[in-house]
Amino acid sequence: MLPAFIDPLWKSKSPTDFWRNRWNLATHETLKRGVFLPLKKAGYSTKFAIFAAFVASGLLHDYCWLVLFYKTKNDPCHTTTNNNDDAKNCFQPVFLKQLAFFCWCGVTMLLERPVGMLLPPIRWMAKNLPTIVVSTLVVLTAVPFAHWYTGDWIEGGYLSSYAQGVFTIRYVN
Repeated sequence: MLPAFIDPLWKSKSPTDFWRNRWNLATHETLKRGVFLPLKKAGYSTKFAIFAAFVASGLLHDYCWLVLFYKTKNDPCHTTTNNNDDAKNCFQPVFLKQLAFFCWCGVTMLLERPVGMLLPPIRWMAKNLPTIVVSTLVVLTAVPFAHWYTGDWIEGGYLSSYAQGVFTIRYVN
């Protein structure tokens, strides 16, 4: 049985190492067998097959978000009264944000080698900096679009029960 994760946040040496060897290995294997390998066998390039796997992952995550945040007719979102406090806090995720996030992650993985070849300091950092520093830099490649992934969880209140047991900082107006 595969472990789900192998220290992705602390030991990743590159975006490829993060996605291929450390993050959500069961999903990686599923996408590899269901998307990547069939496209490779059909004659598509490795880069196309990699990007297609990230597109499939993004669409799968978008579907999961729609199910996770699904609203029924009885939910406050469908009431017509303006004085319903619950209706003011309704949340519906924006479809395709997950796809955009995973496309970005696929682009960072595909650009890893060309950028490393063009910029010697990148190669030097990967070889000479401590693993935790390199891993932090790898994770930071997702930061510009991380809100596309985590924003729905936060805005939808999905983590609010978790937050009851964790110290949080809130801005007070």
